[in-house]
Amino acid sequence: MNSARISSIHHLLWLALLTALAGCASSPGPPYPYAVVTGGGPDGWPAWVEELRFDGAWGPPVGGVGGDISWDEPPSRGGLAVLGPLPVPRSMSARWFSHRTLTFYEIDLAFPEDTKKRVRAFYRDHPPPEYTHDLMVGISGDGRVRVWWRTWCGRDCGEDHVYLPIIKEAVGQQIEGDPSRYANRTAQQRERGRIPPDPEPPPR
Repeated sequence: MNSARISSIHHLLWLALLTALAGCASSPGPPYPYAVVTGGGPDGWPAWVEELRFDGAWGPPVGGVGGDISWDEPPSRGGLAVLGPLPVPRSMSARWFSHRTLTFYEIDLAFPEDTKKRVRAFYRDHPPPEYTHDLMVGISGDGRVRVWWRTWCGRDCGEDHVYLPIIKEAVGQQIEGDPSRYANRTAQQRERGRIPPDPEPPPR
């Protein structure tokens, strides 16, 4: 076999190896059992989430969030959606409406590169089925977003909720939209006392 042919074969082998490595790097990874929890806040900043997507492909229906709960780290509670075992997301996008300022927001977030590694270690330290896992998303009517991973013991193991921050805080971008579509819901929020009569600028 001549040297030119050997060099060509080596080149093809290197291309195949690099393609395989690239595929591994971009792989979504193994599925994990977890639910998605969506909440909001702070008090007085209710929102309506039109869309929440992970990796541009999947996400739970959300609707109304916040307005009557705290905006702690993380929010105190939220809606639960059990979607079955799924890979750890690499990105998140959302679009929502603020009842208080009558403005629309959207955001596109890339999760930190080490998210899969950190979540894998989190599962190793808190293994199912003894521990239940949730991906928590906080969306606020003041334009802010927060993301955590949470685990808690489904049995009497004497351990409280444990949180792994993914996105400590990000701010969405205001976009165009027709607030009249939410006029009835906004009026209901005011009637319930979830929006102050004299709106103030969003906290920063």
